[in-house]
Amino acid sequence: SFSYEFSEFGDLVTAGKVDGAVGFVHRLKEGMETNFPIPLVTVKNLPYSLAVPYVLLTPVLAGVKLVCLQVPKNISLDEANRLADFLNNYLSVSKERVVLVAAGDLGHVRNDNLGEAKIFDQMFQSAIVSTDLERLINLDDELKNRVKDCLWSPTVLLYKILSDAKVVTQICSYESPAGVGFLVANLILE
Repeated sequence: SFSYEFSEFGDLVTAGKVDGAVGFVHRLKEGMETNFPIPLVTVKNLPYSLAVPYVLLTPVLAGVKLVCLQVPKNISLDEANRLADFLNNYLSVSKERVVLVAAGDLGHVRNDNLGEAKIFDQMFQSAIVSTDLERLINLDDELKNRVKDCLWSPTVLLYKILSDAKVVTQICSYESPAGVGFLVANLILE
């Protein structure tokens, strides 16, 4: 199981555990190790970037077991394509139903890059609602690195996995407290 808590952010009340989908993860890892050179990281504590959406989605995800697949920040487009193809094929024959969530931070704001972080966050939001995956893929790499983004890779992977479906993206909320951009978006499959 995965533990989560938010005491480092001043929330001393919200804490919990989520069951992991152990069998699913082992089958996924076995298939992936022979097809794709990316480690599946097993963590004891759920990263806050995934714990926050999990807590917000608890009414929908109650009782659902979790697989935490951490995608490297610097994944290449070729690797993302190969991983998305593998996951598409794997999930299409799996008996388990899944909910896909891309989680991470947008721009990390420091005094010297406040403007850049806001620009990146705006470009990211514009790209995901445009339905043009190329626009998301082609976001400025140097800008992504300067603002310490870690949401781009999982989002590209998510959209690539859903590439055969007609997806409409609805932004539910965006905030940038404590110097980090947080975005909640709903991907509607038509």
